[in-house]
Amino acid sequence: MRIAVLKNTPHTLLKTFHDSDGTQVDAGDVTVRVEDAAGQEVVAETPATKSGSGAETTYSLDLEAQPDVALLIVTWTSPTHGVREDLVDVVGAHLFTIEEARAATMTGGQTPLSNLPANVLRQWRSYVTGLFEQRTGQSFIPKYGRMKLRGEGTRSLWFPDGIPVTAQGLPLDAGGENRDIRRILSVTINGQAQDVDDFFPARQGIESRFTIPKATSGNPFNVVVEYEYGRLPVAEARENALRMMFANAVASDLPSRATSFNNEDGTFRLTTFPVEVEEFLRSHDRRGVLA
Repeated sequence: MRIAVLKNTPHTLLKTFHDSDGTQVDAGDVTVRVEDAAGQEVVAETPATKSGSGAETTYSLDLEAQPDVALLIVTWTSPTHGVREDLVDVVGAHLFTIEEARAATMTGGQTPLSNLPANVLRQWRSYVTGLFEQRTGQSFIPKYGRMKLRGEGTRSLWFPDGIPVTAQGLPLDAGGENRDIRRILSVTINGQAQDVDDFFPARQGIESRFTIPKATSGNPFNVVVEYEYGRLPVAEARENALRMMFANAVASDLPSRATSFNNEDGTFRLTTFPVEVEEFLRSHDRRGVLA
């Protein structure tokens, strides 16, 4: 599971375990550990808080407010049901709040998202936010990035030549990492931490006040940069994200794979991408545009 939480905001992480038949179960005394994308421990392994019993058993961890954008890897370990991992994006903003989703109306004044549980809305919000980034090559919210780069003996590092990946080897590429760099969080060269004041965002990369050492065959990616990228949300992105939610998250009597339906008024084509959303994504597509 992947969700997004706001920086500087505490959040309670929830986890359930299921057996091979998909039935929620009591997974015993579960422990939980949190580390960031650079491999640093955020929460040492600790017992998760257990509530309920049997098929109602839920585990939780109260995550303290994180001071900056980040990607957190949450590892839940059960003595009987193994290890589960969740990802938490600590972001600078959301496309919309849970309250806005529940209050959003369709034709006739219905609020079809009003009864969905908050955790379901958060998962859908993360999915739509990530999908918009993949389709357009830009993020509509401030997010965390981490890039492995090759020093060339110059003062410049160009992100399209890098590898967006966590210290654990988890790919970060969602489309927008190479552009809209807002802030440098950390720079490491040949394993040594650098003063971030010596670096500043540039066109699809960063510039340094000094010459960056060349990479070697033994260390082909000798520079690691953590940074914040993305844009502040715009109203158009919010509106289309909610349209996307309506098209996909709202329960329907139609089969999930149906592409059309017939009634007395004729044949109607169904789509998971409403026309307005498709037009929005096409008009904001920056993939391949080096700007």
